[in-house]
Amino acid sequence: TASFSNVLVILIIVGSLRAVALSAQASIRGMMEIDLEKNLRKNFTDKIGRATYLHYSSQSQGRLNNALTTEIPGKVMALNKFADVVSAVVFAVGFLLVAFLAEPLVTVVAICIGAVGTVLLKFPASYSRRIDTEKSLESGRMQQLSLQFLSYFKYLKATASRSAVSGQLNRSYRRFRGLRLRTLLVTESVRGVGQLV
Repeated sequence: TASFSNVLVILIIVGSLRAVALSAQASIRGMMEIDLEKNLRKNFTDKIGRATYLHYSSQSQGRLNNALTTEIPGKVMALNKFADVVSAVVFAVGFLLVAFLAEPLVTVVAICIGAVGTVLLKFPASYSRRIDTEKSLESGRMQQLSLQFLSYFKYLKATASRSAVSGQLNRSYRRFRGLRLRTLLVTESVRGVGQLV
């Protein structure tokens, strides 16, 4: 019973330390995300404010609106994902160290398989980046058409051109949906293969 008590005390201490560490990590990450989003929005509006009228008027309003409302939160989400990757790498290194001490040969084989899997996952990653670029462009087009549809609704209604803009908007929605589905399929496929490896 003495050894059981010792194990129980160790589990409670490790569990408490883990809870404190996770809470601290979440708080620090949250503050970093808030600061990053604030700074990105401020830099964006400052740069737009310093632009010449000629440059500003040549830009797509939908693209600018997309950058402010979609792309900036996307960058903040990327920081969140990066923090998850760093956390996973630290965990994996610790896990591999313990595994190597317990069973060196099996650990080396597992590392080799993992390295091959990492190399193979570069292809879907580059494909995913291409889709993200297309998705960003389509989102800008979609927002431009949405602004046009809402801002000039009376004119579009009066000139019977509402259905044309509405049709363009619906096609843009469908393209954006298709791109999001492709991103989802690639992400889930990579996750499945990663777990298998």
